[in-house]
Amino acid sequence: MRLLFPILQSYAPSWLVKRELKNLAHVTASAMGGHFPPTEGLSYEECLSAYAHFTREKSAESLAHGDTEIRDRLFEAGLALGTRYRKRFAVSAVEEATDAMKFVYRMIGIDIDFAGDKFTVKSCRFSGSYNTQTCRIMSALDEGVFRGLSGSGNLRFSKRITEGCQTCRGTVFFERTSG
Repeated sequence: MRLLFPILQSYAPSWLVKRELKNLAHVTASAMGGHFPPTEGLSYEECLSAYAHFTREKSAESLAHGDTEIRDRLFEAGLALGTRYRKRFAVSAVEEATDAMKFVYRMIGIDIDFAGDKFTVKSCRFSGSYNTQTCRIMSALDEGVFRGLSGSGNLRFSKRITEGCQTCRGTVFFERTSG
């Protein structure tokens, strides 16, 4: 990993966090077929709230219109974002991918922990805004980001806070390559 990454894990400047949130919002909006509203003059927390509201509304619209490809588009958007982070942070090992995922999640108010092939989301900024259906749709973005960061890893949620569980839980697995 690049030398800068360990420093960012301890301290990420607010301008960087807000810039990355804005980028996430625009990538997500594009995948959802919309345009994210301007965030100039909004605080970080207000931007997170706007993101939660936007994604909740767009997810509901997709369900209402029978959009069966929304998860695929979000996965691809997340994959591109994760791949960009993988290159930026020079991620080359599984542990580095999980550290990078923790960092990316922390920037948007999600506390995730990895232990072997399991993960636990201890708290999620969006769990109070999303219902189970929205959470399932939006988790495709998470799956894509992790695939991009790790190169071949997958996240599979088995429990969700939005389903009434204390934490989100799931499994991490990697595709085997022939050779």
